[in-house]
Amino acid sequence: MKKIYALLACAAVALGTQAQNVKFFYQGHEIENGTTLVYSDQEEQGFDYVLAPAVTVVATASQQIKVVADCTTGQSIQLCIGGGCQSGTSVTSASFRANAGQSYDLEYEYFSPVEITEIVSTDITVIDDLFGSTINKITLKFDPDAAGVKVTAVSAENVTVGNGALNYSVEAPTTLALYNTAGQEVYNATVREQGSVSTASYAPGIYIYRLGSKTGKFVVK
Repeated sequence: MKKIYALLACAAVALGTQAQNVKFFYQGHEIENGTTLVYSDQEEQGFDYVLAPAVTVVATASQQIKVVADCTTGQSIQLCIGGGCQSGTSVTSASFRANAGQSYDLEYEYFSPVEITEIVSTDITVIDDLFGSTINKITLKFDPDAAGVKVTAVSAENVTVGNGALNYSVEAPTTLALYNTAGQEVYNATVREQGSVSTASYAPGIYIYRLGSKTGKFVVK
């Protein structure tokens, strides 16, 4: 039993450390994990209208990472961080080593031949390429009707466990991740409003959840 709780403590510390290793910044201000950056600026470049928020990724500890951009509103976007550019509704950068203290331009863009009047929302996730776990995740949301730039924080995250399921309630789209005591990610998804995740197929033991800014543990018997 002592060994199990020791593993749990180590896993919790490792997850907490990971969450701080890579951060997002916009114009010098940190974008907290689990928040949404809402902006309304678009640029004219030649014959195109372009969305290109000046977001950077900064590592506080060196590690191998990759970045995933998932456009939840269905547009084809472009991501060029890490060398080379990928285009599509959901794209993943090449794996690259993020060196401590170095800043990397996200180079996330969306191009349109006409003025952009629809909402374009994209989840940006930094993945630890060694363990495959999520380090940090934000949402970039272009809203032509928004005034200026604002950051919307996830709030009112509630978690209960019972009847073979983990139940959640959130006010805004939020990342829910589950880990075993070895620090392996067993579940990761963006959840909305209220719902549940079945734990019936999980091996008995102690698990850790992270819902937005809230972290806790639960037991599967």
